[in-house]
Parts: sequence; structure tokens; C-alpha cells
Amino acid sequence: MNDSMEEEIYALEKEKDEMWLKVEIMTRTKFFCHETPPLIRTYFSNEANEVIDELQDLIRRINNLSNIHLESRMMRELGIEKGMSPEEYLWKVKLSHMCIS
Repeated sequence: MNDSMEEEIYALEKEKDEMWLKVEIMTRTKFFCHETPPLIRTYFSNEANEVIDELQDLIRRINNLSNIHLESRMMRELGIEKGMSPEEYLWKVKLSHMCIS
């Protein structure tokens, strides 16, 4: 599961790089920071604004997928059972510490 998720993130990152190039060509602007997409502006063409909107959606998808991957890895490392909420885990840990002391 993790390998397929990492492959999907890698493919989306590659698509993001291609889309950034498309945005730079359509807006005739070189963006040095590719962390956040540019905002939609009236002085950009409609086509450029559509590509910027697609880029924003793609970056959101990448961030969501990365967060899911990070959360599942963290839960696996902590030994949290699948389907257990963070509140249930904290309750379980608190009870286990109460039994020890």
C-alpha cells in the first residue's frame, strides 16, 4: 500500500512540475518559488487562469495524499489499530499508564 501511495505522489509531483512549466509559459512569468501556486489574476488570460486553477487543485490533492500517507505511517509506528481514532488511542494510552503506576 505504501509503495503504491508513494508512486502516486511521485506521479502527481511530476505532473505538478509539468503544469508549473505550462503556467509559466502561459503567463509569461518565471516563478522562483514553486511551493504555492500563483493567484488567479484578471491580467492573465482565461486559459492561464484555468491552468492556475488546475495547478491549485493538483497541489491540494498532493498535500492531502501526503498527509494521509504521513498519518498512516505515524499510526503504524505508534501501533495504533486501523480504524482507531486519535481520541481512542489517547484513552488507551492513558489507561495503560494508570495500570502501570
